[in-house]
Amino acid sequence: MTALLRQLGTESTALLRSEIALAKLEAKEMAREAALEGVKVGAAIALAVVGGLAIVAWLILGLGNLLGDHYATAAAIIGFLFLAVGGVLANRGVKGLRSGVLKPDETLQTLQEDKRWAAKKLKEFKSEITART
Repeated sequence: MTALLRQLGTESTALLRSEIALAKLEAKEMAREAALEGVKVGAAIALAVVGGLAIVAWLILGLGNLLGDHYATAAAIIGFLFLAVGGVLANRGVKGLRSGVLKPDETLQTLQEDKRWAAKKLKEFKSEITART
């Protein structure tokens, strides 16, 4: 019986260490992917700002001409329009990040397998103790 308990303890310890190693590996991978996506977003924003400034200036000038040289009014209208569109895009981006991209799927799956394994080992242990008594 002592040997069984020792074996169960050794196997459980090894399994726990493996799970921790897997969780660390997945966390590193998720952090790397998140950083890469962050760099892409940063580069896209920088390019969009440069191109967007030229388009905004053109829109303000065009709308200002249509409004009878009221460029300040045109700038306010265009500015609020861009704020609204930017808010919608930011909201979608945040929802995308919350959708489960950063979920450690492999770790969760192996933890479920480990739970089944531990239940099986416990059942075997109980059967062996019952058989010895």
